[in-house]
Amino acid sequence: MARVTSRRLAKESAQDMDIPLPVAQEVVRTFIYKCLRSLVDGDEVVIEGLGILRAKKEKQLSTVTAKDGKKYNTSARVRVSFRRSPLLGRMLRKRMLTLKERGLTKEK
Repeated sequence: MARVTSRRLAKESAQDMDIPLPVAQEVVRTFIYKCLRSLVDGDEVVIEGLGILRAKKEKQLSTVTAKDGKKYNTSARVRVSFRRSPLLGRMLRKRMLTLKERGLTKEK
């Protein structure tokens, strides 16, 4: 499994679209920046074919441990959730799961 970085995306995009590498790098940087700003502003980021990114604020909670009965407070935090698109789901299932795992073969 390879790691796909923004640098690699820019390099491959520059080659595929026959544009200068600095232009492709700027496009990738701008795309990432716009996604980040939207998440920080509380917006959903919908990337067609990939999915939806959403930042969610989680409140501070009080919990009691079963072991010693002490009360603890969890800190408030912000989590980023990702919901994959149907297209990505289909592609992942097709690529990563066998026919048997997908339930497409008859068991004897």
